[in-house]
Amino acid sequence: MRALLLTLLTIWTIDAFADTWLPYTDGRSGGCWLGSTGRLSGCTDQLPTTLSLPNDVRDGIGRITTETLSDLIFNGGFDEQNGGTSCATATILDGGLTYGADTTAAPNWMNSFGPLFSQSNDVAYVFVAGPDVAGSITPTASDYPFAMYLIATCADSGTEPTPIGATATIGVGIDLVASGVTSGNTYYLVVTGTASDGAFANGTLNFTTPVSISSPPRF
Repeated sequence: MRALLLTLLTIWTIDAFADTWLPYTDGRSGGCWLGSTGRLSGCTDQLPTTLSLPNDVRDGIGRITTETLSDLIFNGGFDEQNGGTSCATATILDGGLTYGADTTAAPNWMNSFGPLFSQSNDVAYVFVAGPDVAGSITPTASDYPFAMYLIATCADSGTEPTPIGATATIGVGIDLVASGVTSGNTYYLVVTGTASDGAFANGTLNFTTPVSISSPPRF
């Protein structure tokens, strides 16, 4: 609980901290600077990768087709589904995937989370905790000062409960066990903006889900 309160306090006040250097972990040299709001900057330039593709994925003048580019971007466990804009239309999360949330065109339909007022736009996801609760829901990339909240109930009135888990930092996930997630119960994940950045804190966020939230779980 102390850790959650500290995380929420960080999201709500956004004190200034020094940037942290994050080296690449996929074999590339270099890395990026991670700011206090979770935004990446100063990433090391990389040489362009040459794709080796069969001829049937190119058009008549040698350009890669739009369909092929889509497959290259969204393959291998990426789900581009955005979150819903009501409790009833919340997007169902599956385990072991990367999701892409986009709040730019969503409404600000969630006005508060416990004592915190929220002025930025919101999208919501939902899942039923699997039989073996484990892992974290982790933000991996964002272009704005985001906030992710895990809540135990959802109200279309916009007055939401105090989050049981929260993060506003890339690479720092919401730990399901530490948040008190119970097998068989329903939970909502909300992607919104930090309170201190107000109504203009909107953008895109990618995040990953642990395999344990699948029903049945996929290992």
